[in-house]
Amino acid sequence: SALPELQDAVGMVTRNIAERLCMLGDAAAALQRAQALRTLASRQTATEPLLHADWVEAMARALLGETTRVEALFRGILSRFDGDDQQMVHDFQKTVPTLVALGADPGSLAGVLEEYPHALEALRPLAVALRLEAGDKVRAPSEMLEVAEDIRAEIDEQRGQRAR
Repeated sequence: SALPELQDAVGMVTRNIAERLCMLGDAAAALQRAQALRTLASRQTATEPLLHADWVEAMARALLGETTRVEALFRGILSRFDGDDQQMVHDFQKTVPTLVALGADPGSLAGVLEEYPHALEALRPLAVALRLEAGDKVRAPSEMLEVAEDIRAEIDEQRGQRAR
């Protein structure tokens, strides 16, 4: 049956809509989309819609300045991290800068990431970028610092998109 693939596609589209709503400043509508994703996940065995729901809620909560809830959601997402899943690694690299652009505290995200050594190993440049964004002094190889600066540039670009 094509139903699981269709549900995954609906989940991804719903997540993209919710991310855009956050960038437009509509946290309430994004939270409604997170609930829709949780409902979708309850109807199937795939966990991907639940992961999308957690990312969406984290974005909306970042927009609302709810640091403690963002940290809790980020912990839940990291608990499912699989460094061998390149799509998941890419998702973190794309979504964490969005969280920061929406108002998540980069230092607290870095702190949570550092609680998960298996994720930190795969996402070290992201952790460095978060620490730098938080104003911390960081020692790292020059190549890693270059990647971290690219991530910070992405955060700045997304902040600019949000302001539009």
